[in-house]
Amino acid sequence: MTTTETLCAMIRERAAVGLQKYGVTVDRKDLTPDQWLQHSIEERIDDLQYMMRLREEIRNMECELAEWKRCEAMFNETEVESK
Repeated sequence: MTTTETLCAMIRERAAVGLQKYGVTVDRKDLTPDQWLQHSIEERIDDLQYMMRLREEIRNMECELAEWKRCEAMFNETEVESK
């Protein structure tokens, strides 16, 4: 499946979830432009939280990897010295 096909499938899936959860689609006519903007702003805030959390996870993984590399280097030095 291509990236575009995957994205289209995800959009269809989210639309179905939204319809099931809220009983409406984004084609609804009961919201004002300001209300649509508010929904979008709230979604961006959620997205920023997800990105911040992911950045934290990546940084933690990078620290763990650096520690593993330091341990490996120390082990390799010890192994060379013992020969």
